Amino acid sequence: MHNAPASVCAALVGDASAKIDMLNEVFKGEKKSEISEDLTCALEAIAKKFLDLKRLGGPRGKAPTLDQVIEFSMEQEKRTRYEHAGACVEEFFYYYEANGWVQGKGGIPIKDWQAAFRRWVLSQEGKPLKARVPFHQEIQSYADQLGGDASGQVVAFYDHYSANGWRQGSGNQIVDWKASFRSWVSRDIEGTAPGKKAEREFYDPLKCFEELA
Repeated sequence: MHNAPASVCAALVGDASAKIDMLNEVFKGEKKSEISEDLTCALEAIAKKFLDLKRLGGPRGKAPTLDQVIEFSMEQEKRTRYEHAGACVEEFFYYYEANGWVQGKGGIPIKDWQAAFRRWVLSQEGKPLKARVPFHQEIQSYADQLGGDASGQVVAFYDHYSANGWRQGSGNQIVDWKASFRSWVSRDIEGTAPGKKAEREFYDPLKCFEELA
């Protein structure tokens, strides 16, 4: 019944009493009360299924896509306690994707994945950040929050660190990409960001003259 169209369930629930009266009229006899009782139980079960379908059909009831979790994490990162929500996206998504979006020993379906995600993020509070590759849309969202010229640096920042495996100059994996991005923006303003430095060196007239000499 879970797969039945919601409109069908609604129709069955809506005129339940009419159907009972109709069948009682057709099946007159000693088992009249049994028919009414059985049909009532069946329609009550349908009603419950319909309400479940209606509840699960909402935006929070459906299993989310990875992009939806990413988008929600970016919204949450604007709040203090969820500033590192993006670090939990993939682990959260693939964990529940693998077990059918159920929770607990009884395998209870997750009806509000957003609340589940917030709990997941809070459970990681205080734990050291893990090195990870940020999503492009995460960087863009964070740049928009910083304002100024930060948004114009997203592509250069992402391409630069994607090319070198998201490692710092020392060779260590980048753990806090937000700090790295802020540093990148700051160095860009000063003209010392990796991309700017390479550009400056390439177009340095004096260096070109020395090479020709």
